[in-house]
Amino acid sequence: MNTDIYGEIINGEDTYFEIAKHLIKGESVGIGWTDEDSTHFDIIFTLGIKKYGLFQGGIKANNLFVSILHWSSYGFGTDDVKLGGYIQEKLRLSDYDITGEKVKELVNGVIEQLKKKGRIMKKELIITKEDIELLKEMKENCLKSSVYDDEKRLSKANAITKFLNLLDTNKNQKKVIDKLIELNQMINDSDYVYSQDEITTKNLDILKEVSE
Repeated sequence: MNTDIYGEIINGEDTYFEIAKHLIKGESVGIGWTDEDSTHFDIIFTLGIKKYGLFQGGIKANNLFVSILHWSSYGFGTDDVKLGGYIQEKLRLSDYDITGEKVKELVNGVIEQLKKKGRIMKKELIITKEDIELLKEMKENCLKSSVYDDEKRLSKANAITKFLNLLDTNKNQKKVIDKLIELNQMINDSDYVYSQDEITTKNLDILKEVSE
C-alpha cells in the first residue's frame, strides 16, 4: 500500500488495489489512514454481509461498507464511483473540506478497483486446492447418505464429479463463473435469507446444468 514517512496509509493506486484485492477474497480490511493534513482515521472496509431483517436508507447486503471507527459508517453500492458530496454526506464529513475530499478519493478508488476486479473475475476461475478437496468431500458425503433421498444425493454427487472433470479439462469455466456470479448477485440483492443448504443446492444445480 501507499504510505507516508511515518508508515501511515495514504491514498494511491497501490492502496486502492490492495484493499480491493482482499475484499474480493471475502476479507475485511482495516487501515490506519491519514489525509496527509494532520487527520488520522482508522478505517475498516467490508464487501458484503449476511443480512437479516430489513435495512433502511437503501443499504444492500452486497454494498461496500466503510466504517470510520469512532466517527461514522455507511454502505455504498459498487456499480460506479460517487459524484459530488455524496460520500462526505453519508460519512458525516461535509464540514471537513480536505479530509472529506480525501476520503471520497479513497472510497471511489476502491470502488474503481472492485469494478476492474469484477470484470477479471468473470474471465478467470478463482478456486483453490482446498475448494476442490471440499467438493470431493461433499461428493463422498452425498454417496454415503441414507436412501431416504438417494436419487437426489446421487444427482448432486454426479454434478460434483462432472464439475471436477471440467476443472481438469479446463472447459466451460467462463460459463460456470458467469452463472455463479449471477446467482451470487441474486442472493445478495434478495431480502429473502437463503440457508446454506439452499445456496449449495443452487450452486450444484448450476454445475450440473453446465456440465451436461
